[in-house]
Amino acid sequence: LLVSCGSNGNTETICSPKPEEIWRNGTWYPITWNALHPAYVSSTTLDIYIYFVQNYQNVPIKKLLGISTFRGNIPIFVDDTWRLDPTARMYHVLTYIVPSGIDPENEMGKRNSKYPQPIHNYVERMYTLFFFFFAIFTNFFSSI
Repeated sequence: LLVSCGSNGNTETICSPKPEEIWRNGTWYPITWNALHPAYVSSTTLDIYIYFVQNYQNVPIKKLLGISTFRGNIPIFVDDTWRLDPTARMYHVLTYIVPSGIDPENEMGKRNSKYPQPIHNYVERMYTLFFFFFAIFTNFFSSI
């Protein structure tokens, strides 16, 4: 049974990613929103911003602009361009959706923004054999 985002009314804004969900590098994921939410339905198009959170700073890594509001979802591929810190195995990201033309940085800073808050989730890089041996090597020499 397919349940659309918004089936619980306006309490649902962004249904994917889910808060605290882990997305893995090398995988497609849907970004899904409630196309009938009052904050979104007032605009024919939306902009999606994805930020890497580092040292309490939001660093933009992706933006998808001018997406039809009524589409309700868009697939996105998590790849190496999402990795701004090559040493981190997992890192915190924000997904923020606002009507086109709205300044996302300004809105996130507003305590009483009329737009839904961003979703906090995580991205995990693929743990390759190289990084496995690098971690063992580093731990071995750091214990000497």
